[in-house]
Amino acid sequence: MNYTYPTHAYGDTRCMNLKLYTPDNGIVRRYVLALHGFAGKMESDAIELLAKQLTQQQTAVLSFNYAGHGNDTQDALFSLECCLNDFREAVGFAKRTFPDAQWRGIFATSFGGFLTLNSLQMIPDDVRIVLRAPAVNMPQVFARIVGREGGGMDKFAKEGSVVLGYDHRLAVPYTFYNELLAHDVFMQNHDRKMLLIHGDCDDVVLPEDTAAFCGRNPKIIRKVISGADHLFKKPGELEQVMDAAVLWLTD
Repeated sequence: MNYTYPTHAYGDTRCMNLKLYTPDNGIVRRYVLALHGFAGKMESDAIELLAKQLTQQQTAVLSFNYAGHGNDTQDALFSLECCLNDFREAVGFAKRTFPDAQWRGIFATSFGGFLTLNSLQMIPDDVRIVLRAPAVNMPQVFARIVGREGGGMDKFAKEGSVVLGYDHRLAVPYTFYNELLAHDVFMQNHDRKMLLIHGDCDDVVLPEDTAAFCGRNPKIIRKVISGADHLFKKPGELEQVMDAAVLWLTD
């Protein structure tokens, strides 16, 4: 497996950082876009493991950082609109990079799943979608995160921003929460076949919410990993995710 770090500029100010994984022999017949979660980064263990397996099957994997995530320094540009634009631009970048290859799939984690569900109108029906612990109710998920790590929603509303994240600490404006509310996907039937993988001990995206979402979306294939939480960190859990995801994306 090879990888490079291209950049892509669009609009007046946005410059995206991307990571592109390709097969050793350089032959790319398909490509998959990988979206990380909120406060995550493009160089996640899950994306790395996915790329190791897919590049063995003539499939490239393209990941990217949202504004203010990972090694991205454009914190001031962070918004839901910017993240959605980044996704669309990444799709265009992949199409131009691999004009003769098939857009095979999307692997989207948590907030990345929310972005994917908000972008279904631009994703052709033959693109296979894997949602890993997707934040199907992202406004509530975000409020839960703020409650645990940012002093609560009342403080957030009063101060107008909250600092969240791990290695990269990001000041998130309250307008981001309003954007989430305006783009909520939880109560919809998206009428799309997808694979949704989640753990039954997830305390970020609650299992009962995921189950209710799948109940409204009967075309979704739901795989539950017993004992797993939101991060799938216990031995063997991420491997179970990959087994299911790779099969879905290559079958």
